[in-house]
Amino acid sequence: MSTPKPEKVYVRNALDNSKLNLKGTCPTDPNISASLSWSIYINNPRATVFFRYADDENHWERISANMDAVTFYVFLTMLGNIVDALPGTVYQIANKNYVWTDNVRAEDPSVVSHLNIGKDEDGKIWISVTARDKPNIPLYIGVNEWHTLHHTGDIPFTQAETSQIYTQGYKTLLKILVASILNDEFTDTTQHKLN
Repeated sequence: MSTPKPEKVYVRNALDNSKLNLKGTCPTDPNISASLSWSIYINNPRATVFFRYADDENHWERISANMDAVTFYVFLTMLGNIVDALPGTVYQIANKNYVWTDNVRAEDPSVVSHLNIGKDEDGKIWISVTARDKPNIPLYIGVNEWHTLHHTGDIPFTQAETSQIYTQGYKTLLKILVASILNDEFTDTTQHKLN
């Protein structure tokens, strides 16, 4: 008789720090609020946007951008590149998976979500995760109620400057945290057969 495989128990880590979450509201419907968070599931980083409608505070929906580790680091490269990009630039990663319909898996993987990185016309940087029939909510980097940045002479940074320098810090922190967690919480997914 075989022993049942134990379920993987989620262990909280540094990515669960809520200060890493990006928050905002839908630009076309202010009744929809959203929060982007990061996690790693079986060696694969993912960005998940949770969103809800103001009239239903207890019901959250989600969209996930699931990536392998290399694609996550490509995302970080794109995030760094957007800082120097022209306003209006958008980079996108299409995320594919097998879609199931009536308990039957599709023959080929198809796009289930997009991870978007953009710089708006004012120079502020945002991230969004989009999927068919779900709201597109750009979540801005650099919104911080606890800290403000200033130039010499106590001149405050513009919103664009703040967003761009916070993007560089956000990228650096995610790079370090994800590498550490991938190493410390590695899950062996190989199936070894002994003769």
